[in-house]
Amino acid sequence: RYDEELYRKPRWLVLNKLDLLAAEDRQTVCEAVKVGLEWSGPVYAISAINRDGVDQLCHDIMNFLENDESV
Repeated sequence: RYDEELYRKPRWLVLNKLDLLAAEDRQTVCEAVKVGLEWSGPVYAISAINRDGVDQLCHDIMNFLENDESV
C-alpha cells in the first residue's frame, strides 16, 4: 500500500557485496543501477566482508538519527 508519509522520508541506496564483482566493473554496475532506478539520493557501495564503505554508511545513519526530530 502506498504511504505518502513514508515516501517523503529520506532514503539511501545501499549496494552490497560489491567485492563479488571485478574491481574494474564496480563503478559501471553502480552507475547502471542508479540510472535504472533514476536515483538522485545518497548511494553507498559497500562490502560487508571487508567493510569497505560500511563505516561511512553507519556514520551517516547515526547522524541522521541524532538530528532527525521525527524519529
